[in-house]
Amino acid sequence: MDFYKYEDKYLKSLVEMYFNSLLLCFGYDYRIKKILNSEIVVNSARSIRMDFLAETCCGILINIEFLSTALNQKKIDQFHEYAQKAREKYGKKVLTIVVSTHAEKNETVCDNFALDSWFTMHVKSFKEFSEKKALNDIKLKIKQNKELSDKDYLKLSVIPFMRSDNKIDKVLWDVCSLVNKITDSDDSRLDALKFGLIVLVEKFVSNQNRKRRIFELIKMEGSYFYELYGKEKVEQGRAEMADKFIRNLLKDGVSVELVSKWTGVPINQIKSFKF
Repeated sequence: MDFYKYEDKYLKSLVEMYFNSLLLCFGYDYRIKKILNSEIVVNSARSIRMDFLAETCCGILINIEFLSTALNQKKIDQFHEYAQKAREKYGKKVLTIVVSTHAEKNETVCDNFALDSWFTMHVKSFKEFSEKKALNDIKLKIKQNKELSDKDYLKLSVIPFMRSDNKIDKVLWDVCSLVNKITDSDDSRLDALKFGLIVLVEKFVSNQNRKRRIFELIKMEGSYFYELYGKEKVEQGRAEMADKFIRNLLKDGVSVELVSKWTGVPINQIKSFKF
């Protein structure tokens, strides 16, 4: 099972689900107006596809790209082209943000691509945040029976990429233990979080016994994403769980396209769902 493609889908989907919260975490006070088509035709033989492109309420465009490897000149040139083509197509200024799971800190990168011409991009790292503080803040809210915000769910989804003194197995165990205590969530946000945890456990936990214990801890066996990851035969009711998950996403306003990205279910099949 090539789980890495699910990791990529998951990280990109986080932007669409928690766009405003992600920007606030990184210090940007923008609000999304609409998500734009991220595929742009360059010529008859070539097109480009950005990870995420949106127009804000103040009229600028934001292109968010995810990067799990070191930033190099090839990537800088690629992101520069994205900004150029988006500006040409939509006629608006473009802010390029690269969310890196590799970088150790935030930085602004300026590329002098021509005489007196610069391309600026902003690299943002989750390692600017403390895993310990994020977990403790959310634990306190749960203990006080306070509702978790989108920002809290976003942090839970990316905690393994944060700065930590603990081993990754321990971090994921703590997150999964905490997730089991969440009782005030709508099903779609909680299911999406569980999906993300499956992705992260598959990526970071190599010991199979430890991996199995974490899956058992979070009670994934009945979920749709458990089946996506190629686990053994489904228990009775798996189809009902899959239907419920997809219907909840659609009811909460998640786009058909995004649901298809998350689940791998064809768009035409999702459109056939009735409430």
